Amino acid sequence: MPIKKINNHKTQNYLSLKEQVLGDNFPWYWVKGTTEGEELEGFTNHQYLSHCVLRRPNDSNSNYLFSTSSSQYSDLCNIVLKEIFDLNNINVNCVLRINFNLTFPISNIPTVPHYDHSFDHKNIIIVFTDSGGKTVCEDEEHNPSEDDIIVFSGLHYHYLPEKTRRVVMVATYI
Repeated sequence: MPIKKINNHKTQNYLSLKEQVLGDNFPWYWVKGTTEGEELEGFTNHQYLSHCVLRRPNDSNSNYLFSTSSSQYSDLCNIVLKEIFDLNNINVNCVLRINFNLTFPISNIPTVPHYDHSFDHKNIIIVFTDSGGKTVCEDEEHNPSEDDIIVFSGLHYHYLPEKTRRVVMVATYI
């Protein structure tokens, strides 16, 4: 599935979530690397700040066979994702993972190419800041603007932001 930019009607729920995530009281947690794998020549396994809303099944931090909620923002994220999927006529059977990522402009080296799960799934990225930092999936690139939403599936990686912090919501689904 190629990268596809989808519609964002910026509902009141979306705007409320965005305001909270970008606010001074949103909790962020340090993650030591983009993937659990090793560095690859020309790529970085870059550290970043994270806020996990829905832990993926079989997460290395959990023994659960199913996704588990880990944030007070779970309900609002569910509403926002449902609004976006409904608006764009995207059929979703199950959301597997939801995470907010915050990265800073440090270098122009992309992150390690990766899949978010070891089985077929789709990704959605919602961009909350206008910071640059392309997403690359297979042979396609998306240079983000604030409030962009893209969906894709496949091996992908990201460039670090160009000018300021990059805050995105990442979710996976089937």
